[in-house]
Amino acid sequence: MKEIRIGLVGSGWMGKAHSSALADAEMLFGPEYGVASFEMVADSNEAAAKARRKEAGAKA
Repeated sequence: MKEIRIGLVGSGWMGKAHSSALADAEMLFGPEYGVASFEMVADSNEAAAKARRKEAGAKA
């Protein structure tokens, strides 16, 4: 199964919606879609970015 590497810019409401949707994509579209791997999260609010990194399991 392929890995889809993701960099999320913005960790507010829409960032949470996108990270949830990408994490559920395999369930919705099947294994040929791939598995989401959150590589990084960036936000102008460092505390919000750190919280989203932890929640999404991002590497940086």
